[in-house]
Amino acid sequence: MKTVIIGSTGQLAQDLLKVLGPDATGLSHQDLDVTDGVAVAHALQALKPDWVLNTAAFHRVDDCEVNAGLAFAVNALGARNVARAAAAVASGVVFFSTDYVFGGQGRSRGKPYRESDLPQPLNVYGTS
Repeated sequence: MKTVIIGSTGQLAQDLLKVLGPDATGLSHQDLDVTDGVAVAHALQALKPDWVLNTAAFHRVDDCEVNAGLAFAVNALGARNVARAAAAVASGVVFFSTDYVFGGQGRSRGKPYRESDLPQPLNVYGTS
């Protein structure tokens, strides 16, 4: 199964690349800017993966507060670009999130968050 991991220089992506091995292709920010929808579409069209794992994020919480435009460009519009490009080549897609979207309780909550949980973002990072 051919997998593309977007945001490949981050910790999560590096762990995924180790687990998935040679069937996974990593694309770093230098390889692919998720805010450029045309570039994302071209990359996935060329690679035609079975799965796309999007780990790309602007996640420096304090910097997100100062530069909300960049946070939304990467975290919201970039995710949209990946979703559209993956759909265009019939790839499955997985997005990763943060407890900052759901009030930041994290492990103290005692159970994983679900897509149906009510968002209660703590800040720009969680909102984006």
